[in-house]
Amino acid sequence: MQAFQLVRESKGKEATPSGWKPAKLTLKPGPDLVGKVWEVWKTDMAFD
Repeated sequence: MQAFQLVRESKGKEATPSGWKPAKLTLKPGPDLVGKVWEVWKTDMAFD
């Protein structure tokens, strides 16, 4: 629910990866991120 609220409040300027928790890294959607999410986000950034 918190991930949904964050994305909605940011009006889509931030995205939350699977397993996201508050205070963890969010993604900034855009053409530069397409196909490169793995370079920016690692699973250990989401799960405790």
